[in-house]
Amino acid sequence: KETPAMALINGNSGFGQAVSYKAMQIAIKKAKEMGIACVGVHNSNHFGVTGFYSDLALRENCIGLVLANTDPAIAPLGGKEALIGTNPLALGIPSDSYITVDMATSVTARGKIIESKRKGLDLPDGWALDKDGNPTNDPEAALEGSILPFGGFKGYALSLLIEILTGPLVQAGYGLGVSGTASPTQDCTKGDLYVVIDPSKFGDFGEFVANTEDFVSQVRSTGETVAIPGDLEVKRIADAEANGVAIDEKLYEQLKEIYHGALWYQETEDGYLQAFQYTKEQNEYFEKVSEFWFERCTASTAKTLEFTTTATSFSFEYQLIWTGSHDSVELW
Repeated sequence: KETPAMALINGNSGFGQAVSYKAMQIAIKKAKEMGIACVGVHNSNHFGVTGFYSDLALRENCIGLVLANTDPAIAPLGGKEALIGTNPLALGIPSDSYITVDMATSVTARGKIIESKRKGLDLPDGWALDKDGNPTNDPEAALEGSILPFGGFKGYALSLLIEILTGPLVQAGYGLGVSGTASPTQDCTKGDLYVVIDPSKFGDFGEFVANTEDFVSQVRSTGETVAIPGDLEVKRIADAEANGVAIDEKLYEQLKEIYHGALWYQETEDGYLQAFQYTKEQNEYFEKVSEFWFERCTASTAKTLEFTTTATSFSFEYQLIWTGSHDSVELW
């Protein structure tokens, strides 16, 4: 469905980041023409960081608002059963300063509880309830129970309203009907809403920025440690660029598990293709385990490669396409 100022997208269960990027680009284009635009998405997947998409609007001198719902994680205030998602909200304002907020409507993101479980850490007080509605510091009990909304009733009310805007409004799942946001195999039923406003349609954009920066200066002048939304992200990015991104030992071991057993291919100078595998057992490259001559042909050629090493034996189907350039070789 589409009008000059809105669109509704069926993501066809596609890659969440690709669908969301397209949705925001459509919203930006429509806002540039109409002043304001709204694009809803259903039948997509987890899109990653909510603020990434509001930032896309900032790059085009537009205000960006992104809403989404998630699997049930928050119990209605006074209830025990998780029914509402952590329902993130990201809002960015174009200006000389980086002014943006990206937050869950729960007191903490569900991902932080999952991380605490992975690291074997207790949760701070006031984050979660167990399945019986009792306060808990156990991340596993919290995942079986519910996360508290931020700010009591205010956070609960905001999360509930976002659930409606990203569920019934965009023809996506809502409440107990939302699933698959954290599953690579299950269909995802969540919804998203992208809203873009072009300030230049209200008046001179330069004046808007000048007034915004004047207000930011007023805020900063009230104290030496006063920050605006976005300051922390700017500092973290600068630190990561200078010092890298720190990861904990458990995550490092998980990444090594993923890397071990990976296969990759390299063409030799005489036209052979070598297949290599990195193994946990040996912690070193295998020697060349198989090679074959590139077939100079324009048609696809299906074959089976048999690999035998000191650790394992396996085979897989591959298809080779040759069009006269090494860059055009494709493997399946």
